[in-house]
Amino acid sequence: MTGLLLVTFPTADIPWAVKLDGTLVDFDPAVWWPGREDATWRRKPSRVNSTMKVDVTLPVVATTGAPLAMLAALRGEAALTLTPSVLAGVPISGSADLRNAAGTQVETVIDLLADGNRVHATGSVAASGDGASDAWDLIVTGPALGRLAPVYALLTGDGGGSRKVDLLMAGTLNAKVRARGRWPALTTQGQFEADKLRIGAMSAQHAQGRWSLGTSLTAQVDAQVTLTQASVTQADGTVGPSIESATLQLQGTGRAHTLELRADSKAQAPAWIDTMQGAQTAPDARTVGSLRVQGGLVDQSGAGLAGWRGTLQQLELRSSSTAAADRAPLLRSRDVQIEALWAGGPPRATLQPTRRGARRRAALEPHRVERCRARW
Repeated sequence: MTGLLLVTFPTADIPWAVKLDGTLVDFDPAVWWPGREDATWRRKPSRVNSTMKVDVTLPVVATTGAPLAMLAALRGEAALTLTPSVLAGVPISGSADLRNAAGTQVETVIDLLADGNRVHATGSVAASGDGASDAWDLIVTGPALGRLAPVYALLTGDGGGSRKVDLLMAGTLNAKVRARGRWPALTTQGQFEADKLRIGAMSAQHAQGRWSLGTSLTAQVDAQVTLTQASVTQADGTVGPSIESATLQLQGTGRAHTLELRADSKAQAPAWIDTMQGAQTAPDARTVGSLRVQGGLVDQSGAGLAGWRGTLQQLELRSSSTAAADRAPLLRSRDVQIEALWAGGPPRATLQPTRRGARRRAALEPHRVERCRARW
């Protein structure tokens, strides 16, 4: 490792200033990385080669602002180049650049290639104004996630002992995400698709989704996500309850939208439920759940986007067994008013039935939980 670092400490008239010119050659991060000594990734080679050049300034007044405001106040350039390297046996290369030479906007570009898988991201943050012109784009191309399993094990500390590292990641993932504006005025569009996906303990045979969302009351809200054969593997290697299929759909505007979720699983209710209801559930029966919520964003004067208010119209969980078709559902809830606010005070949420005669109510906020008496 070689380099030169110069830091200028600020005063009322002099901003923070950092200059760095450094080089890494055959650096082995595994020596410094925490984790089990018998972890599989420790036995794989790691040689990181990179160059870094930084010449940036930051006004003192900006250090007390929000992270995006600090980023917008940066002046100068920073560049990191990851020349062909190996991390836990995985070939990697890439670059990251940040610059604001003209003082009007900060531009960032990140590109990372890891054994055939790629992440490419660009961002632009206006140095002044409300951030309406801010833009962020992300593209993930992952045709061979299984090749990244050793890096995943290194970053998460997993894969020690007899556990097989190559089982930690698998499948394919492709995604595109676009965001415009700055909170609380944001819009985002995107899509993703994954096949035979496995990341750590979670897995799914297929996952696909698309969305177009905005935080204003008039913004169109449209999203759809489908999932098949999703499960979580327990620490002892056994597969926990799985979701055979699930579909989520969101439509409307910021002011008024509807969310619907339907899912089914091979998991069944305990046998004592059959005893109580006097019917036998078929061995091949599934548990089916459905959810329907309607509501809209809350916009308060002077606070912008302040929260969400709506109604849980239906939440139901029942068996798909023919013998159980006429039985009461395992779980049912209807007509529950929901309000979640995060402006004008601490974050808080309220739940209250809307049916005639109902007097039950629950409220939640930091350091306080309020509930009423319930009967059944």
